[in-house]
Amino acid sequence: MGRTVILGENSVEKSIVAWPDYLEWEKIQFDDSDIVSYSTQDEWLDIDSLWMIEDYADIEQVRFLRYIDEMYDESDYCVDYIVILDKTHIVYGFCGGDYLLEPFQYCDPKVSEKDLNGTWKIAYLDSYENSYEGGFEEIEKEAPGRILQGTNFKAEDWLGKSVIVSEDEVRILETARQTVGIEVRKTGREDFEQEMDIHDGLSIYDDEILVCNIKCQDGEDIVCVPVNKNQMIMRIEEGWFMLEK
Repeated sequence: MGRTVILGENSVEKSIVAWPDYLEWEKIQFDDSDIVSYSTQDEWLDIDSLWMIEDYADIEQVRFLRYIDEMYDESDYCVDYIVILDKTHIVYGFCGGDYLLEPFQYCDPKVSEKDLNGTWKIAYLDSYENSYEGGFEEIEKEAPGRILQGTNFKAEDWLGKSVIVSEDEVRILETARQTVGIEVRKTGREDFEQEMDIHDGLSIYDDEILVCNIKCQDGEDIVCVPVNKNQMIMRIEEGWFMLEK
């Protein structure tokens, strides 16, 4: 979760290839790409992909974006493919699983710190602050001797939970933190991502973003990036989560 995949006409770029060895960006080039449609009764789908598609949609025809390499005998060979569900959702299989992908989006230029107040649900992990998730014991077991930075942060512990933001407190689950104000600034998105060590970046296109630091009485800030009136990105532990009203 929280990883980025960039699809081009002749390339696929991924922010992670396989845990724990390949944690950097990788760009794979192909000869061509096209979109094809298959029936769910097709034998190839029954063997390889139908179970995955049925988890997301009840459809009789499945559309694929497929990437093709030209083989030495000049025939086309499908190297990689993505299931197209609709205009904003695709399914892609990598890193040992099949993942629902949503596109990056633009922030509403009229959004402000006033839009933070309300009751929110933690919808999904937007990005990691560090490069990957993995406990220290897990890393030592799976990758002994490697120089890797571990964290016991688990995104699934937060998904679906509630966050309430009001004028004088922020309540995350059962923990309420008293607040003393909000510091607001506009800054370059890439500069902010580097400053906060956000590995995959935030899932927004804007070059400039609004950053809201909710000042707490305990001396720590709760950092938020409002996207629109109904969505914002909030830093919780070592993750950046998309919250929805």
